[in-house]
Amino acid sequence: MQELPHMCSIISAISFNSDLTDFFEKNRETIINEWVDYPAIDDIRKRLSYTKDEYRTRVATNVLGYFSTVLSGENQPGDCPVMRTIVKDFHALGLTVEDVFLNCTALKNVVLKLFDRHGTPDLKQQQCNLIMVMDHNLYGVLSIYSEIKRAHEAELEFRNRIIQENVLYTRTDVEGIIIEVTDAFCNVSGYEKHDVLGNTHSIFKHPEVDPTVYRELWETIKNGETWNGNLLNLRKDGTTFIATTKIVPVYDEGGAVKEYMVFRNDITSDELAKVDPLSGLYNRREFDAIFEKLSLTAVARNEPFSIILADIDHFKQINDTFGHHEGDDVIVRFAGILRTCTRNSDVCARWGGEEFVILLPNTELHTAFDVAERIRHAAFKCLHIGDYAVTSSFGVARLERGESMHDLFKRVDSYLYFAKQNGRNRTIAKRALPKKVNLSHSNTFSPIIP
Repeated sequence: MQELPHMCSIISAISFNSDLTDFFEKNRETIINEWVDYPAIDDIRKRLSYTKDEYRTRVATNVLGYFSTVLSGENQPGDCPVMRTIVKDFHALGLTVEDVFLNCTALKNVVLKLFDRHGTPDLKQQQCNLIMVMDHNLYGVLSIYSEIKRAHEAELEFRNRIIQENVLYTRTDVEGIIIEVTDAFCNVSGYEKHDVLGNTHSIFKHPEVDPTVYRELWETIKNGETWNGNLLNLRKDGTTFIATTKIVPVYDEGGAVKEYMVFRNDITSDELAKVDPLSGLYNRREFDAIFEKLSLTAVARNEPFSIILADIDHFKQINDTFGHHEGDDVIVRFAGILRTCTRNSDVCARWGGEEFVILLPNTELHTAFDVAERIRHAAFKCLHIGDYAVTSSFGVARLERGESMHDLFKRVDSYLYFAKQNGRNRTIAKRALPKKVNLSHSNTFSPIIP
């Protein structure tokens, strides 16, 4: 606090006799009671949700105690460590500058009225000096408070800038209309703030996200629960970004949800490292990690677990005849068929070249066979290069008790081999490899062989 040196020297030179300090001690409870009952204080107290006893303890008693030390000469009036502590406590309680001014003014009025009622002529001679010291203390309190408030606002502004620049955050009303968005989220999504505010998150809706995900999300947050998950999102330019997303309901005083806070963490680069760049499916490295995790879970829970291995027939011939560009297009379109024909809980990966693998948790062999057939028929119907129809072959197996992941994969690979060796464009699904296989070349697929 920048004080005027001349004023400080005058105030510091003021002293009071013991009669004044005795008068304050004798009337301490009266001063506090009348101060707490002051109309302006009553409004502040109610806004802070304090009872009179709480306000007396947390505010009035401390302030009057400090002022008594000033009158006795123990503390200098104005800015001092004790006053700073009291003012910091005021700020922590949530008092505004206006509240502090009303508090000090109310105390001053209560003291002056007490002087008029009970003050002796000797005491009243000290009244002018008392008013000067009280006003100087008020000046000191307001100066310290303003200093603390400016520092607090500067810290909040700094924190807000950090949040704006680094936190992917949006806030919506109960209808999902976005009412707040950070610069960081705009930078990732490619949208300007004016594009986002007043809109809904549907502008980021990704076509590859199953609609049931959005339905479950809304059911969760409308029930007042927090939703967590990874979501694909569309940028303004149509590219994809992936975010770990947390949606937190915010309640009003009545306990009803009034808005939602959405926190995100951009994991696009992490997820892209797990993805085959051409097909958009998981790559082999990520598949290995997921395969181990899901198979161990299936064994622990005693749940069925099936796997499909797929291969695009005559793919080298496609590349040689139509060129690698057409071959790449077949890979991309076949991957799209895999995603369309499988569940969100299934895992699709590009094993390498024209080979693909699908993990089907909690799935029996006959269901996995049906999935493979659905993919095979869809590929035959949709994948054409001119008049040339692209076909595919499949091996399907279910994890058996005591079987290792290596043995399971080796077994399903052998089934795919049999499918390709016996005419292609067919699905082989069985529990154990038979000693003799008699397949009709006229069949487009083989039934499950037990």
